[in-house]
Amino acid sequence: MAKIEPLLRRHGHCGYVNLNTIVNEQGIWPLEFTCRFGYPGFAILSPLQRMSWPQLFEAMVRRDHDHLDVDDGFSVGVVLTVPPFPYSRRQAEEPIGMPILFDGALSREEQENLHYCEVALDNGQLVTAGAYGWTMVATGCGGTIQSARRDAYRLIERVHIPNMRYRRDIGERLIAADYAKVNALGLLGNEIELLARLPSPPVATLHATRS
Repeated sequence: MAKIEPLLRRHGHCGYVNLNTIVNEQGIWPLEFTCRFGYPGFAILSPLQRMSWPQLFEAMVRRDHDHLDVDDGFSVGVVLTVPPFPYSRRQAEEPIGMPILFDGALSREEQENLHYCEVALDNGQLVTAGAYGWTMVATGCGGTIQSARRDAYRLIERVHIPNMRYRRDIGERLIAADYAKVNALGLLGNEIELLARLPSPPVATLHATRS
């Protein structure tokens, strides 16, 4: 990110930057660069931010903050989908308007940890909607990955939607080995030291030609 900081400053950028990468022993490999609040990324991150969304957007407009206060710990998110996911309803005919039910009344914290996407209200009843089957994200927070993961899946048990699907292995690889591997690479420490240690991936140079 340090390489593009002058460009962002020159254009007056103030806000979110999402740089998705693969990191391994051979280097850091960029996959995606975007300045939008991506889904489900924003849903997983938002439970840890101390500033509300209205406050965050106001700070971006006023440009009177240079940092974002966040809570310590981890947030784990699980995407809850219904058919036709991973396709669209243009590719597969699947009904919308299926009821979204909850096992008992949800606490305020539980409600805040359900992040709706393709949903609608039908005479006061929450139902599925949209083109892709991205219904919602359930998040859990905790001092460890294990506790955050446990809270997320405990919340999912309260949600009932016909044909609801989700992965049951979120966080397992991170707990088993990947977190320790990332820590050993120095990613969780000083990023300047990390850049000095990790080699950069090869970059192909493209030359424009005229025909």
